[in-house]
Parts: sequence; structure tokens; C-alpha cells
Amino acid sequence: MKRLPSSWLPRLGAALAAGSLGLLAGFVTTVAALVVNLAHHGLW
Repeated sequence: MKRLPSSWLPRLGAALAAGSLGLLAGFVTTVAALVVNLAHHGLW
């Protein structure tokens, strides 16, 4: 297995950061939607 060229590192880091942010945003959105849904239906 060859080492990655150093020019790939910023792209790799950016891709990982974007993926992590996307997952985090999706998770937060899902949780927020569930909370709003529960509050709207008055289950609390």
C-alpha cells in the first residue's frame, strides 16, 4: 500500500470534516423534529 500524496491530505481532511458535519446536522435535525413532534402532539 503506497502512502497518500501530501496534496491529498487537505482534501481528505475537508471531506472527513464535511461528512462529520453532515452527519451531525442530520442527527440534530432528526432530534429536533422528534422533539417538536412530541411537543406538538402534547405527549409531555
